[in-house]
Amino acid sequence: MDPISAAIVSGLVAGATRVSADALSDAYSALKTMITRRFGGDSGLSNAIEAVERAPESQSRQQVLREEVASARADQDHSILAAADALLDEIRTRPGGQHLIQQVISGSGTTAGRDVIVHPGGSIAGRDLIQTIGPTEFRINTTIGRVLMVVGTLIAFGGFALFAFNLLTVMGSENHFGGPPPGLLLGFGIAFAGGLVTALAKLIDQTLS
Repeated sequence: MDPISAAIVSGLVAGATRVSADALSDAYSALKTMITRRFGGDSGLSNAIEAVERAPESQSRQQVLREEVASARADQDHSILAAADALLDEIRTRPGGQHLIQQVISGSGTTAGRDVIVHPGGSIAGRDLIQTIGPTEFRINTTIGRVLMVVGTLIAFGGFALFAFNLLTVMGSENHFGGPPPGLLLGFGIAFAGGLVTALAKLIDQTLS
């Protein structure tokens, strides 16, 4: 997650929009105002920020925010980066603020994001932030999504097990020319169906998030 998206999401989770007169809300407003002036109130980035404000913990909305930051190249604007760093610094002054930022960036806890490589000095913000793709990209938030993901995974594993068993049977048989046993094709079909269920789980989760 880039530092600008990290600052926005962390600020929202910390309550930047719930208090009207506070150093945290001032730092958040300064960053948002700078982005609005730079890119416009109707820009994709400004709209993405508004969407995240309505649901800060939504993975799909955070993903759109990251994409809009990259598309607008906002993470290459030194003034905006400085404002993002200032917001992150303000969050760190709050109890548990550093832990909150780490949760947002790593995707642990109740918020979503990506894994991060931390600078040896301990900084995780600004230009020390390095974007990587981590396992949190596959996090499922909704109950129906989790159920379908578990069911699909179990079906896929069962299919792979059946496929592997029949494959070993064919390889151990003296006659390799009798055609594949029905169990081999059945196992493949079950595994494929399990994969479709897991894909459906992710699609439903993204729709409902």
